[in-house]
Amino acid sequence: MLAREVDRRGDDLIEYIIPTKNEPNVITLVEKIKEVMSSVTERYEITLVDISTDDTPVLARKAGAKVLRQQSKGLGGALREGLEQTDADVAFTMDADMSHDPRHIPAFLSKIEEGYDVVVGSRKMAGGKTVNWSLKRHLISNGANFLGRYVAGVNVSDLTSGYRAYRVSAVKTLNLSQVKTTGFAFQLEILFHLLKRGFKATSVPIVFHDRRTGRSKLSKREIGVFAKTVLRLLAKRICN
Repeated sequence: MLAREVDRRGDDLIEYIIPTKNEPNVITLVEKIKEVMSSVTERYEITLVDISTDDTPVLARKAGAKVLRQQSKGLGGALREGLEQTDADVAFTMDADMSHDPRHIPAFLSKIEEGYDVVVGSRKMAGGKTVNWSLKRHLISNGANFLGRYVAGVNVSDLTSGYRAYRVSAVKTLNLSQVKTTGFAFQLEILFHLLKRGFKATSVPIVFHDRRTGRSKLSKREIGVFAKTVLRLLAKRICN
């Protein structure tokens, strides 16, 4: 399917796809999303793609969210499963730790209504910022964005951000099983394939609050996988 063939009907069904693994703040996030959506539309669903070993799934269902038990590995696997199962028109992806503020949701939806197929929440454009990040996290993020933009060729502000809205009909043109990465490099690879197919991406500024509870799941291995993914996508650019 060509990008121009994607359906952009009004009155879209919106689904929030939230990967979770023992996240203490996810119920608060569900309630915040519901609060924002009460003034936007009633046509939305919240789905946790969950691999928790605690009582997160039970509490989430009580709060009104659906729970999809994750069968694959990693953040990328959770996002892939969520995007494959959705029947919505627009799918949001968000972190479960409250670092992605639901108050930004209307800005994403405005860009979808303008005709964009992917909207990325950017910490690196005017109006965007991070709160409570260490110098190390800034260096890693800036380095990853540099590699993704200038080596892999994905010219999107803050392409490592996981706070996104996708037009699902665009995503469904991809064979997601061929998006090989299971970690956070999935964020780069899916953008690469969507842009290659001619779909339109843009960014909106967000304020990113680093988690206050729990711990980051970013590891040295994930950083290495991201670097390898960049080189693999570079090879695709050269060969095609």
